[in-house]
Amino acid sequence: ALTLTGGSQVTVSSARNGQAYSFSPGPTSSMATTTIFGSVSAPSQRAAGLVQGGTLNSTGTTWNNPTANGYGLYAGLNGSAPSTLNLTGDTVTSTGANGVTLQTYNNSAVTASNTTFRNDNGLVGIYQWSYGGAAGQVTQDNRIALINTNVTTTGTAYGLYSNNSSNGYAHAVTLQGGSLTSDRWAIIAEGPLLFTATDGARVAGMQGLLSAEAIGTLGEPTVVQLNADRSVLQGLAEADSASQANIVLNNQSEWTGAAWNVTNVSVDPTSRWIIPETSTVSELVTNNGRIAFTPMTGDVYKRLHTGSYVGGSGSVFALNTYLGEDDSPTDQLVIQGGTASGQSMLEFSNTGGPGALTRGDGIRVVVALDGASTAPDAFAQSVALLAGPYNYRLYRGGNSAGTGEDWFLRSTLDCADPGAPSPPCP
Repeated sequence: ALTLTGGSQVTVSSARNGQAYSFSPGPTSSMATTTIFGSVSAPSQRAAGLVQGGTLNSTGTTWNNPTANGYGLYAGLNGSAPSTLNLTGDTVTSTGANGVTLQTYNNSAVTASNTTFRNDNGLVGIYQWSYGGAAGQVTQDNRIALINTNVTTTGTAYGLYSNNSSNGYAHAVTLQGGSLTSDRWAIIAEGPLLFTATDGARVAGMQGLLSAEAIGTLGEPTVVQLNADRSVLQGLAEADSASQANIVLNNQSEWTGAAWNVTNVSVDPTSRWIIPETSTVSELVTNNGRIAFTPMTGDVYKRLHTGSYVGGSGSVFALNTYLGEDDSPTDQLVIQGGTASGQSMLEFSNTGGPGALTRGDGIRVVVALDGASTAPDAFAQSVALLAGPYNYRLYRGGNSAGTGEDWFLRSTLDCADPGAPSPPCP
């Protein structure tokens, strides 16, 4: 093992073969006492710190690699030997084109406390890779534990890219406090990934929060489990047709972002999901807390499409609705082919409707498609809903054919109200 303390600084200044420390291989690794700079043309990992079998313990070290296609820190190798990084109070920076700030490969484990990872206009902040081919020899999980650690990527760089083609071994990332933020996608995953954010962590991507993408022929299907516990998530989450993405919000967590083909979303009684755009959840939304559409922008209303919906006691689903006649625009919850059960309170925000008398089914706020069904007590109105002299109430089923499982707002006119029109009021 190698231990660095006392504010060491390691900077790569060569565009070729600029690896600062080489452990190769096994727990009795040797160390290069000076930085290796040369004109060797053979492939290599140009890293400020390279751990290939063995352990690097570092406290307060600054690692900087400004070279193209280089690495700040690299842990892992082909073969069964584990590679371990333990960082405390370090700073790791990559600024070169296609640069990677932290690379983990195969049987590697990284623990970083109070550490900063930064990538400006490179490829990715953290690249987690396990290869299950003959050369890979994966024998253990690839794990990264970040404790009060910040990962920041700007420009072209993604936050975390996880490629797990190990067949049977996990990729696991824990963010305990701290943050993972990116100008692009915060998390891209190919193959199975468990990502857990806890203790006030923040995960955000300007392009998106999470993209679950199909793995190649070597790996298992992509299943991403993103768990938030007292944490904040921001950005779009999506999964392609060959992948799954599940998001769980617990213990006062909040996610602000749209979903596109996300598989399952679960919100506990203390948490909330805020939806800024029309979204799709292919299997199940479990709402024990609060799900709310953002306030309307312009004339654009939104929908949440889901296979099935379960509402817990005290849960709220909040929509924006223009309180007018039957054809008034509104946000909608759309159940496609499954069921709506439990009980959620529907909370409505009037977007400027003056009120009017509904003369048919009313304003449709919950839609059942493709044979979907809704339980008679699946939804209830949270509070009285008044617009001018009109009182709107929530009803299950309409008079039109095929609307028996839908839910509508229908209005009645209070002729005792000073603003009641005449006619029909006397």
